[in-house]
Amino acid sequence: MDKIALLIGHPGRPEEYIPGVKKDIKSYKKFLISPYGGRWIKEEILEIYEKDVDYVKSVINELSKCKYEFVLTVFSGHGNFSIIKNERRLYLGDEYIYESELRNLAKKQLIIIDSCAGIEDEVLIKEEAIMESFTREEKDYRKIYEEYLKICPEQEILLYSSSENEYSEDIGIGGLYTVSLLETIYENTKYGIFNALIAHELASEKVIKKSRGKQHPNYLSTRRSGKKLPLSLKV
Repeated sequence: MDKIALLIGHPGRPEEYIPGVKKDIKSYKKFLISPYGGRWIKEEILEIYEKDVDYVKSVINELSKCKYEFVLTVFSGHGNFSIIKNERRLYLGDEYIYESELRNLAKKQLIIIDSCAGIEDEVLIKEEAIMESFTREEKDYRKIYEEYLKICPEQEILLYSSSENEYSEDIGIGGLYTVSLLETIYENTKYGIFNALIAHELASEKVIKKSRGKQHPNYLSTRRSGKKLPLSLKV
C-alpha cells in the first residue's frame, strides 16, 4: 500500500520550550515500526522536528501532490484555539499553521494532535516590553522576573532529581542534581529568560553523565501551551 506517516514536532520558542515533544516524535516512530503499529518501514516515516512554517508548508504541499492511499499525521507541540477560524492553531516557533492545512492529503487519513487548545489573551506586546528591558544599561532584575511571571499562564512544573526506583547522588558539595542545575544557571549566556524546563533538561545531561547513567532526572508539567515558568535570568 502506498502510504506515509508525517511526524511533526516543535518544542516551541525558548521561553515556551517543552522537552517532551522530541520524545513524543521518537515514541510514535518506535510505535509505527513495531508490530503494534503495523510494521511501517523507515522510508515510509517522515520526521519534521523544529522546522519553521515555510518548510512545513512546502512538505505538506509536496505530499498533497503524491496521491498517497493513506496518510498518518502526528503533531506534537504548542497550540491554541482560534474562535474566528473555529479550529486549532499549531505553533512552529513564532508562527503557526491551522489544523485544516494538515487535512485532505489523502482519501484515507488519520491525524493525531497533541497540543493545548486554550483560548488565550494576547500577551505579545507585554512580552516585547519585558525582553526590551534586557537592553537597558540599568537592569531591574526583580521587575523583569516578576513581570514575566505575570504573563505566564497558570501551571505547575515539578522537577525531579531522579526517576522512579533510582537514588539521587550526593557529591560532597551538595546533591548532584542541585549542583548541576545551579551550575547550568550560572553558565547561561544564551537565554534571557531561562525557563525551568530548558534548565532542567541541560542539567539532566550533566547528571546522567556524572552519575554514569545511574541517575536520570525527570519532570512533570501540567500545561503544554504558553510560556513556561522562569527559573532564572541571564546576568
